[in-house]
Amino acid sequence: MDNLASLKICSYNCRSLKSVLYDVQQLCESHDIVCLQEHWLLPTELGILSDLYMDFYGFGYSAVDISSDILVSRPYGGTAILYRKHLAPSITFVEYSDSRLTDLILPSTVGPILVCSVYMPTDYNDEYSLALYHDVCAKIQACFDDSDCVQVLIIGDLNCHAESRFFPYLSQLVRDNKWIVSDINRLSDVFAYCSDSGLTVLWLDHVICSSGIDSRVSDIAVLYGYMGSDHRPLSCLLQMCCVIILLLLTMIALVLIV
Repeated sequence: MDNLASLKICSYNCRSLKSVLYDVQQLCESHDIVCLQEHWLLPTELGILSDLYMDFYGFGYSAVDISSDILVSRPYGGTAILYRKHLAPSITFVEYSDSRLTDLILPSTVGPILVCSVYMPTDYNDEYSLALYHDVCAKIQACFDDSDCVQVLIIGDLNCHAESRFFPYLSQLVRDNKWIVSDINRLSDVFAYCSDSGLTVLWLDHVICSSGIDSRVSDIAVLYGYMGSDHRPLSCLLQMCCVIILLLLTMIALVLIV
């Protein structure tokens, strides 16, 4: 990124990474961190994540269990995070072993940030869906509690909107932690999901921040030009420095002085 004092993050439910490689490469070109949902990769294919773009590494989880040499569960799922290589020395990976959550810890001038790429369950209008959604909310809470982070940025396909059955569960998680749904506070009349028929549009993708991060959000936008999936990317610009960027700025300043 040209502005070393900012960090640009986006989320994209890509509905099969292999079918939208160009989209993801374009997102890498214009962002520092790219959070993916529904990449549909098998565990043996996760290495692809670090080969998508020359300046990026990546890691994530597959929704498929192949430990018994037999495919278990459908491949439709999985989460991942792609990040610029210059951020690698400061990143700590969170091993949570849940395909709906991929997390990393990024140190910053406002304290360590838990960055979480999330793919929440779909509502099938049954009690199991509600229970599963509540369970993933609890896992997000546990991941934050266990991380010792003071800041959080949760971004992804949260599979709910203000009128959905799931929204009270998400709202409770946000209230309990005094977090903020940053996109709802800044946007109106937008959608991030569009059915293949074009007849249904919904606001299902969100970015949730702790107050220390939300105060540094200078822009949030839905990127409607990306048409490879039934979701549109959600982009967020933070005016802040992570530790590695701060070091780079210090080194540049020293060189200029010399």
